[in-house]
Amino acid sequence: MKKSLYITTIILSITTIIFGHFHWNSKINNTIANAKENAEQVSEKDQPANDVKGSNESKPDIKELTKNLSEETKDLISDAIESGEAIDIAVVGSEAQGMGETPWPVLLQSGLDEAYGEGLFNINSYDFGDETSINVIKLEKMTEIIESQPDIVLLEPFIMNDNGEVGVNDTIDAIKILERRFTESNEDIIFMLQPSHPIFEPQVYAIQVNGIKEFAEDEGITYLHHWDDWPDVSDEDVKDFIQEDLSGPNDRGNKIWAEYLINYFTGK
Repeated sequence: MKKSLYITTIILSITTIIFGHFHWNSKINNTIANAKENAEQVSEKDQPANDVKGSNESKPDIKELTKNLSEETKDLISDAIESGEAIDIAVVGSEAQGMGETPWPVLLQSGLDEAYGEGLFNINSYDFGDETSINVIKLEKMTEIIESQPDIVLLEPFIMNDNGEVGVNDTIDAIKILERRFTESNEDIIFMLQPSHPIFEPQVYAIQVNGIKEFAEDEGITYLHHWDDWPDVSDEDVKDFIQEDLSGPNDRGNKIWAEYLINYFTGK
């Protein structure tokens, strides 16, 4: 009897030890698992919002960026963002838009990409050299641009080329013809005007620029007068921003020109 009781006691002791071993292993494992989970939660809280798994990436404030733009341009941008399609901008003008190491249309593309993200705007620059407005409307190259149906046309209407060759009223007639042809190809097209680069004491050229500006205002066409950001045309300092032969901007001038347009398109 004593022997049987002794054996039973030994068996119970061994069972207790084994049960205790598994119980504490389970407890330790649970503690480790809970510690890991808590550590992960703390780690996520410490991360910036856009780094946390499942959170939304920071997006540009489209309402703020587009506050300078016409309602039709705002709608164009909103629709493009929703559809994922790029907005094609045709920059059309004289040789002035292709001068310098980094021409202003290239700088404009970079500025829009930085503000809105890459892929929303696609800028194509069309340089017609020293052609006058009257000649440009007859060229096959212009027909090809029109048929490509861009969403926005930013036209520098060859005012500098027309200076001394074509009167301002004829330049305006050429603008009307181009606007009509673009609209016939794409009825939703957005048409914008801007002058070419300023020069020192422009005289007749300044009169032509003012004539185009007044025409745009009368017709309700967006007119981007970037001259406002250059040194005044009565100040010789303006020479430091243009080519010596007056044909276009140098790199310093390109930066001013582009920055004005970037500010317009990004709500600054």
